[in-house]
Amino acid sequence: MASRRWQTTCRCVVTVSAILVSAAVGIAGKGVLKLLKLDVPRWVDLRSSATLNCHFDTGGDSLYSVKWYKDEHEFFRYTPELNPKTLVFGLDGIHVDEEKSSANTVVLYPLTRNSNGNYKCEVSTDAPNFPTVVEESNLTVIALPEDGPRLDGVRDYYNIGEYLEANCSAIMTYPAATVTWFVNGIEVDSLLRQNYLPEKSEGPFFNTTVALRYPLKKEWVDMNKMSVDVKCTVKVADADVMVEEKKVKLRSVADHTLSQERHIYNSGAVITNYWMIVFTAFISHCFKAYN
Repeated sequence: MASRRWQTTCRCVVTVSAILVSAAVGIAGKGVLKLLKLDVPRWVDLRSSATLNCHFDTGGDSLYSVKWYKDEHEFFRYTPELNPKTLVFGLDGIHVDEEKSSANTVVLYPLTRNSNGNYKCEVSTDAPNFPTVVEESNLTVIALPEDGPRLDGVRDYYNIGEYLEANCSAIMTYPAATVTWFVNGIEVDSLLRQNYLPEKSEGPFFNTTVALRYPLKKEWVDMNKMSVDVKCTVKVADADVMVEEKKVKLRSVADHTLSQERHIYNSGAVITNYWMIVFTAFISHCFKAYN
């Protein structure tokens, strides 16, 4: 009798222990909330949209909410248990495209200069502890030039000794662009270029132009290639550099001048021969008339 009671007691202890271990394992396997990646572009064009992504893992727990902040002010909230699930708060510079926004993504369109700022994603899981993870990143709004760098005044051919004179412009940018000239891969010295003050255009935009006046001396060009690579770069804030380049061909002044001299000489020779013939005919006519 005592033996049976002992066996029953042992079975109960084993069963309870197994339940507790299973519960402990289950608890340990849940509740590990992680924010895997926050994807906020460093810069975005004022004329386009901005897509903010917040990737997270709830660790098996139920998602309570995802909140987005700009400069510590909440502007978007996603709560899966509510209807509607999304909620937008008015904020200067923020226009949320709700149809394209979700638990992981927020799309901003249109943008303004006030869309610049620090963006933060805050993710929380459900009761009882409501654990929360947060990450933030900065976004800068710029405007790239509408047509890229614009080259004006660059000809296809130049004579050695001439000046290569041209303008490079960045039109409708924000903020004002940095324009740089290169000849044969070398940045042009400030003495050979002229920086005009940026002009304000429509709205917040700027037009920036830098003029180039580069002497095509024999000592400064490759006389074997008889060509020059001209390049203009435009950089707006931290955006990628935009490039416009052109190869121009060179002609030797000496050969050109020699060709002109030969033409003049040949023209002169023809004229001289013509008048010699006329003079000879006239003398011959006079001689016959005299006789």
